Amino acid sequence: MSQIFKFSLIIFFSLLLVVTNGYWKCTLDNDCPKNMCLLPQIAQCVKFNCECKFYFYVQ
Repeated sequence: MSQIFKFSLIIFFSLLLVVTNGYWKCTLDNDCPKNMCLLPQIAQCVKFNCECKFYFYVQ
């Protein structure tokens, strides 16, 4: 019985993320979580949503 409950919670929360588009709200780049993106991407605030953008540092 508890397995069914856990499974239904997982489905509910995954649907909730899909419906809300799963974006982090932000006003500055610092508002985005640092561990949101995989390297070489960094999190940037674009139109009040955090998005992963490619970042290349060339010396």
